Amino acid sequence: MIDHSNITILQLDDEMECYVRMRPGQLSQYLLGFVLRKYNLSRIKNNDSLLKFDCNSSLQENFTDLLDQQERLFHTMMLLYTWAVPLLIVLCIVCIVFNMILVMSICWIRKPLSPTLYISISLAGADMYTLFLLGTGLVINSYLPLVFDYIISHECVFITVEALRLGGILITMLHLLFLALNHYLGILRPLHYPSIMTHRHITLLIIVMWTLPNIFMLSIFSIVPDQLFQNCSNWKFMKTNSFHSKFSYTLLTCLVIMSVIYSHIYVIVKRHQANRNKYKTGSYKHRRSTLQIQNGTDKMTIHSSHHNSKRALRMRR
Repeated sequence: MIDHSNITILQLDDEMECYVRMRPGQLSQYLLGFVLRKYNLSRIKNNDSLLKFDCNSSLQENFTDLLDQQERLFHTMMLLYTWAVPLLIVLCIVCIVFNMILVMSICWIRKPLSPTLYISISLAGADMYTLFLLGTGLVINSYLPLVFDYIISHECVFITVEALRLGGILITMLHLLFLALNHYLGILRPLHYPSIMTHRHITLLIIVMWTLPNIFMLSIFSIVPDQLFQNCSNWKFMKTNSFHSKFSYTLLTCLVIMSVIYSHIYVIVKRHQANRNKYKTGSYKHRRSTLQIQNGTDKMTIHSSHHNSKRALRMRR
């Protein structure tokens, strides 16, 4: 028996086989999964804490070094999860409180609400919803299983929270996109804006933005064969590059559209300011010319009056 940082290697002389005893806990299982894949190890039946490997392998020394590295990484990750995750949870709670204050401020705002304010209040609610799901995911997916080694028995809870969390991100992004379109419409079509952005239309769009992303994500998680909601113990689909890339492309597309909208708004505003400055300059020159003409006319009138008065005085004499 050779001890390597609390990971024990057992060599059975009669069978010439070696076993490594894994540290109990979800975090250790996760970190040593890399070792399993690298050295093609197999678990011992009826004993998940023992892994079997070839004692005569030339990689045995490298294997034990790798186990030591994983053990050091285990302590680092434990320290990180113990302190960083609670800090993130506290930040989520603080942000939720601030967004809740913004949502409750609607009680003191004079009615009716403007379209921009209506969308902004809904955006604050979407942020609060997303932060709540993010904090819940940190607790049940990271803090409880990795720090306290406590796992919720219902595995579908993890998948439901993750689907709703991703849906919450899409809800927030749609609100930002809708807010950009609202600004764009108000600048591009100011006369038609009140008839288009009515209270009824905005309410309908907000309901769609709140429901459509959640339905979309729950539907995707339901149609994957033998994974996620069809088999809650298998959620490899969520870890695939294809899923992450498509979700990232969706967010990136929204960001590009918003960038184009606000860039065009900037061009329109600059053009409007240039026209105003040009009009002010022309108006100033026109006023100056008018004043000069008026001053010249006044001088001529004064000179003519003075000449007439002198002529009248001579005639009297």
